[in-house]
Amino acid sequence: MLSVRAGILLLLSPRHVISSCPNQCSGHGECTADNVCSCDDGWAYYADCSGRYCPNATAWVDKASFRGTAHSSMECSNVGSCNRHDGSCSCPTGFTGEACQRFDCSQECSTFGKCITMHHAALDYGPDQGYGQKSAGGGFGPAYGNWEADSLMLCACDWGMFGPECQTRMCPRGFDPLATRSMYYREINVTTNATSQASGINGTFIMSFHGFSFEFNANATHFDEAECKAAWESLDNIEQVTCLRSTINAVGGATYNIQFLAWPAVPKQNNIFNHEGNPSLSAFSCDTSGVAVWPNGNALCHIEDAINTDVREYKFCSGRGTCDFSTGSCSCYANFEGVACSSSVAAGSESDVDILLLYATQGSFENTILKLDADANPSDSFNFLELVSGGTDTHMFTIEGDGDVTVAVGDVKVLTGELLLYSGLRIIDGGATILTGGIQVSAGGATVSEGGLKVVGNTQLLGHITASNGSYLFSSNASGYNDANVMEIRATHDAFAGAVLEVGAHRNLSDSFDLFRVAIDNGPLPREVFAITGQGRTMIKRGGLSVTGATALKAGGLLIEAGGITVNSGGLTVSNVGIASTGSITVTTGSITASSGTLTVAGIRSSGAITSTTSFSAAGLVSTASLTVSAGSITASGGTLTVAGIYSNGPITNANTFSAAGLTSTASLTVTAGSITASGGTLTVAGIASSAAITGTTTLYAHGIESTAAITSSTSLFANSITSTGSIAATSYTTTSDGRYKINVTSLRNRANRLLELNGVSFQWRDISGFDNETHFGFIAQEVESVFPEIVRENSLGVRSLQLEAIAPLLLEAFRALNQRVSVLEGELI
Repeated sequence: MLSVRAGILLLLSPRHVISSCPNQCSGHGECTADNVCSCDDGWAYYADCSGRYCPNATAWVDKASFRGTAHSSMECSNVGSCNRHDGSCSCPTGFTGEACQRFDCSQECSTFGKCITMHHAALDYGPDQGYGQKSAGGGFGPAYGNWEADSLMLCACDWGMFGPECQTRMCPRGFDPLATRSMYYREINVTTNATSQASGINGTFIMSFHGFSFEFNANATHFDEAECKAAWESLDNIEQVTCLRSTINAVGGATYNIQFLAWPAVPKQNNIFNHEGNPSLSAFSCDTSGVAVWPNGNALCHIEDAINTDVREYKFCSGRGTCDFSTGSCSCYANFEGVACSSSVAAGSESDVDILLLYATQGSFENTILKLDADANPSDSFNFLELVSGGTDTHMFTIEGDGDVTVAVGDVKVLTGELLLYSGLRIIDGGATILTGGIQVSAGGATVSEGGLKVVGNTQLLGHITASNGSYLFSSNASGYNDANVMEIRATHDAFAGAVLEVGAHRNLSDSFDLFRVAIDNGPLPREVFAITGQGRTMIKRGGLSVTGATALKAGGLLIEAGGITVNSGGLTVSNVGIASTGSITVTTGSITASSGTLTVAGIRSSGAITSTTSFSAAGLVSTASLTVSAGSITASGGTLTVAGIYSNGPITNANTFSAAGLTSTASLTVTAGSITASGGTLTVAGIASSAAITGTTTLYAHGIESTAAITSSTSLFANSITSTGSIAATSYTTTSDGRYKINVTSLRNRANRLLELNGVSFQWRDISGFDNETHFGFIAQEVESVFPEIVRENSLGVRSLQLEAIAPLLLEAFRALNQRVSVLEGELI
């Protein structure tokens, strides 16, 4: 029996040696010494490596694993069928994605929008999230991350389109022209501030409203009410606003009251951003990320409601028409017109029929037949009533919102009764002609704004006449020697203590007008002889000035344009106002001394030293000796200050061009405009921060470089880190790859097969990113993160970036696997 068993053992032993793994592991694995296939990554669904796993994603449905916990990761999202031959999911209708993990937009948003996930809808269009304060955001919406964040899809429609598949067009919107109850304008308050009241703010806030945004200066001194109004009205989805700014607070911020007077007739809205005249507070956001607070603290931007009830509506076709949502046009009801049916009209074609009649049918009626009421404050920015006639729309009569009545065409006739004017009468053009009866002004005088008042005969004035814009003209046709005076003004009372003649002007001092002028109309002499300007200067333009006694000029100085000045005796003393000359000043003996103030000339030339202990200003300065300033400064307000070398113990500040063979400063060096150029040698600093371009033509060394513009280097650039929101241009670049500094080195062989899960896309940057407007090719970081999270980086603001060089080793391993597969297939063909 022992020999038989031994024989059996001898027979079985060779068969054991020549046995192999099933199906040679199907070409997708290696046969181990235990005759078990070690399958390639993703091919171990069957023991012979012939079945491939399909991609996993969040399951649409599954059993809960814990209270409130479900939707685990499952193959084909537990809704599709897996093809084991190639590892692809076959998705049912309505599902898409490599793992059937997303709903599809079945009609592709009707080509009037784009299909996006709930995650991207929240991030790109959701309300801006702040840093501890509701209304101070960072430019992005909330990071929605529930299980369906990347599964459920929606259409983000183009402007003017809405509906689940962007298939519906919006009609024009407006306010109901026949609304009877009091309605208010939507109002909000925006307050800019800082957490530390001992600090100051500068930089720019970004205000956003329903997909549109603008930047404004954080320092309220540089953002007044006019700039605020213009900024809001620059948004395509806002037509007209008013903006009131409060007193500027301690940090340089303020409260702005924004009143929205009108929205565009053709709305800039879609299925995500829309409202009916009363947008919610969450529709507004303020990004503080571009604001700096010095010396400490955080910037604040708080938005609050001012008026949000009984607000004027913003309806399709103004509620006075029917909207055709297939074309986006209004069909107005009778007696309404306009693109949004917002105008009420009454039309008639018969010449003998009145269009509008208002009757008070009760004989005891004591109220108002026609009342025009406006909630707005009195202002000439609107009209209560306007009469327009003819095909050319001739404006004939207007009652403005401040009560002014304008008759542009036609006459005003009072046939019987009296015309009582309690606030005066103003005739702009055409004058007034009184045929009989004359004119009597009992009180208040007469004011002539244009055209003046001409009196041909004698006139006796018991009151006063004011010519505020025009003239009061007295003319005389008399001729001959010893004629009477044309006009004579006398004070006839002994106790008179006023001015016999007072000339005044309601405006600031200026030489652009004259208070008093003497002129000769005819003859060879110039017209103007003598004038007193609005600046108070006395101008003698003909004949000169002869002074026999002493003359004292207490203010204003003495200006001589021609002829010069000759002082025969007594000299010339100027106590305070100084001497200004556009020609030359020659001192034959003695000196010119400015005991106080400043000596200013067009140019100075000296062969000796020039020394100044205070301020020194000249359009040109030439000296063959030294120039010493013991106190004060040398300022080149324009042009270039060029010297052989400069040494300073204090700050050197330059706003234009600065050139020196050598420059040494023990304090700071600030260039507010222009650039610092090292034409030779090396520029070495501890760190560089720039909001303009950084260009290196030799070698640039810095511990860190940060720029919001382009960084260009044509030779070498060394830095521990480089950050740029603009472009980085270099002829070549290298990254450190020394194995002596690496740990945890792991092969990527089993991960390269997931490269095909990535999607290459073309794209442009959004305006809020601050990047360029060019078209780029690349990847979406959030999609890459789901496949290769190790190569995605995220900064403190939640902005993601990619380690693009990581794609190279993955491509290498994918090529290696492909080459092995080709070799297996070639072997099977042989």
